[in-house]
Amino acid sequence: MDACLRFVNTEIKLAGIPAEYIGQLRGSTIRGALGHSLKKTSCLRPRIKCDSCLLLEQCAYFYLFETPPNPEKPGTRKYPYYPHPYVIEPPLDGESFRIILLGKGTQFFNNLLLAVERMGQNGLGRERFRFSPVVFSGGFQVYKDGVITAKPIIMSIGDYIAARMRPKGKWAISFKTPTRIVHNGSLMKRFSPEGVISSLIRRLSLLIRIHEEPRVNLGLPPTEELLEGLNVLRDETHPVQHESFSGRQRKRLRLQGFMGDVVLSGGSRELWDLLIAGEIIHVGKGTSFGFGTYRIEEV
Repeated sequence: MDACLRFVNTEIKLAGIPAEYIGQLRGSTIRGALGHSLKKTSCLRPRIKCDSCLLLEQCAYFYLFETPPNPEKPGTRKYPYYPHPYVIEPPLDGESFRIILLGKGTQFFNNLLLAVERMGQNGLGRERFRFSPVVFSGGFQVYKDGVITAKPIIMSIGDYIAARMRPKGKWAISFKTPTRIVHNGSLMKRFSPEGVISSLIRRLSLLIRIHEEPRVNLGLPPTEELLEGLNVLRDETHPVQHESFSGRQRKRLRLQGFMGDVVLSGGSRELWDLLIAGEIIHVGKGTSFGFGTYRIEEV
């Protein structure tokens, strides 16, 4: 599998915010605050609409948050909306959240730092908790107290896959946040190997073609071949309903999906590689709101 997509995995620790509040933060809250701050720090012509601005090609906000479709991109014409070049992981440990920049989105890392700094000054959520961000990349501190202390670590998905040992026995996928996948015209309410793999193939292919190299082909076999020999030993996934407020639509949304753990064994090497890639790119709809976050662990 040709997985040349670059990424920067940033962890933002929220110094100064009570741990019990951090654990309740949702991806939609983080995304809303990040988008507002990024637009304020990036926009040089606030009275001009984004799509008519002369500077849009250099604008961090426009590239990361708007991502307009381009029919000239090979293999993307049938998609009315493009995946954004970043994902959000809400706090899973009660201390920090993550923003992963993907492909050409990595060039806006410094813009991200400025936006996160402004987020801390403005405060998060209804309580407007202010914080002093401490930013890490690849486990190393890169930003603190308004000072860049190191460069971010840029990896490729291929490097990330190569660093992960495939278990010889059983392994589990733990879906940490609501996962929204439409498969065969229906929204999945529990784990489906075919649904997850089809969604991952489509998402990874689009991300690479739109945000990295337009003519790359993943070179993967058909889905049925990828799934040969895969055994679902235990499925503890379950339907969930997630409520969030849409600032653009000015209303509260109820979104369905699934969460939970599934224990697997077997499967092809290409299947394993694709699932590991999904830890970075996430899966399904709403990944920029924190949906589709999962981890793979040996059982």
